[in-house]
Amino acid sequence: EKFQPLSESVLSLVRCINSISGKNKQVLVKLFIMAIHEINKGNETDIPECLQEVCLVKIESLEKVVCRGEPKMNWRQPQASVPSYSDVEAFLKGPEKQMVYGEGTFRSITEAKRWAYDHAKDKGCYVTLTASGVGRKATVTIVKTSEGFDKQIDA
Repeated sequence: EKFQPLSESVLSLVRCINSISGKNKQVLVKLFIMAIHEINKGNETDIPECLQEVCLVKIESLEKVVCRGEPKMNWRQPQASVPSYSDVEAFLKGPEKQMVYGEGTFRSITEAKRWAYDHAKDKGCYVTLTASGVGRKATVTIVKTSEGFDKQIDA
């Protein structure tokens, strides 16, 4: 028989791994495969102690995540930094998903587009910026993206 039945603890770990996404899952799967390979060869004692420790620490942290369930969507971007634009920074750190910035601030759509371009990659900001309007009525619509939420989960 090529495959041995999996123990309940291994099955529990497999369920845990299946509930994880992103980089954590990739790392854990690689470690898990290495450990299972050694176990299947009958070399449980050949699993390096550091690998055992990493697996244990990772499993403990993942079990906590699994027990809490799927995280609820959160639009807050606590690391956002938009120097000189405290209202925009406060919006990014807050729960709202969208904001229209700048009515009466810009002299033209070109100026609004330039502002959007200049701030599209501000530190800790995960947004799409769209300039619209004409003349002094030009604005930039700021919409948070889920990438900011994903970064918080992976941290």
